[in-house]
Amino acid sequence: MIRFGKVVGFLVVLSWVLMGCSSEEQEGVRIPPLPNMNEGFSTPKALEFLSRAIQQYPDLAENYQKRAEIYLQRSELDAALEDINTAINLKRNTGRYYVTKARILREKKQINEALQAAQRAEILNERNPDVYVLLADLYQRVNQLGKSRQYLARTLQINPYYGEAYFYRGMIAAKLGDTTAALVLFMRTRTLVPGFLGAYQQLSSIYYQQKDYLKALWFAREGLNYYPKDADLHYRRGLAFTHTAQVDSAYAEFNKTLKVEPEHPGANMYAASILFGVQKVVPALKHLRIVEKTSPNYLGLNFLMAQCLEYTGDDDKAMDYYLEEARENPANRKAVGGYWRTRRRQLTNYPYLRQEERYRPGLAVPDKTNGTAEGDTI
Repeated sequence: MIRFGKVVGFLVVLSWVLMGCSSEEQEGVRIPPLPNMNEGFSTPKALEFLSRAIQQYPDLAENYQKRAEIYLQRSELDAALEDINTAINLKRNTGRYYVTKARILREKKQINEALQAAQRAEILNERNPDVYVLLADLYQRVNQLGKSRQYLARTLQINPYYGEAYFYRGMIAAKLGDTTAALVLFMRTRTLVPGFLGAYQQLSSIYYQQKDYLKALWFAREGLNYYPKDADLHYRRGLAFTHTAQVDSAYAEFNKTLKVEPEHPGANMYAASILFGVQKVVPALKHLRIVEKTSPNYLGLNFLMAQCLEYTGDDDKAMDYYLEEARENPANRKAVGGYWRTRRRQLTNYPYLRQEERYRPGLAVPDKTNGTAEGDTI
C-alpha cells in the first residue's frame, strides 16, 4: 500500500537535492541547478530534473533511489524496480535503498522478495517505526503473526500514535476471526491517519460481510473522498448496492472499477450479470470473456456463460459450459437442467449427430427434468 500522498511536493524534492548537493559537492561533483521554483515542482518536473541529473551523472546512486520513489508513487513499478536495483548495484550497503525496494516489491505482490529486502534494510541499521511497520505488514502477509506483533509492539513503544501500526494489528485480528477488535483498530487508524486507504477498504469489507450495507457504503464513500479512483472502494460500493436493490447504482460503480482495472474479475462478473438480467447479452458476453481469460475458475463463470450463450441460440457451446458447471457442482439443478435441455435440443435439431457420435457425453447426473429442465426458457 503506497503512502506517498498525491504528488511529491517541491519541498520534499528540494530536501533530496540539497542533501545530495552537500555530499556530492564534497566529492567535487557539480549538481545541475534546480528548476525555477516559481513554476512549482510537480512530479513530472521532478522526474524530468532527476532524469537529466542521471544522464549527466550516471554513477550517483542517490538520484536513482529518488526517481524510484517517484515511480513508485505513480505506480510505475517496473521502472521503479529497475531504478532501485541500479542504486543498490552502485551502493550495496545503503539500508534505505532496500526499504524502497521492499515497498516496490510489496506493490508488485512479490511478498517473500519484499520481506528479504526489508530484512536486509534492518541488518543495515534502518531501524525506525517506518521500517518496523513495513516488516510487520510483510510478516503478517506471510502469516508469521508472532513476528508481526513484535515489530508492531516496537513501533508503538517508540510512537504510540503511529496510526499505521494499529491498522496492521487490525489485519492480524481479522485473520484470527476477531472482527470486533479489527473494527476498533481500523477505526483507530482512521482517526490517527484520516487518509489511510486500507482502513476504509477494510471497514467497508467487514461491514459488507456483516450485511450492514449502509455502513459499508458509507466507509467506501468516505475513502473515495481521498482516493476517488480507487478500484477496490468502487467495487465494494457496487457490492453493497446490489444487496440494497440499487441495480443502476451498482452497475455504475462496477463500471468505475473497470475504468481503473479493466480486468477486475468480480466487477466484470457483476456487470455481466446485471446486463444479462436486462437481456443485453452481447455486452455481457464481452465481460465474461475477460473473466474467462484472466480468472477461468471464477465462481459462477461457467453457468452465466452458458446462460448467455443459450440465449443467443448457441446451444452447442452453451452445453459445454453447462456440462462443466454441472460436473463441478451437481447440486446446481439449473446447470444440470440447462445441460439436458440444450443436449435434447441439439439432438432434435441435428439428428445426424447421434449417428456420428459427435454430441457430448452423457452427464453422470440423470435427467430428472421431465422435458422441462427447470423450465425450457431462460
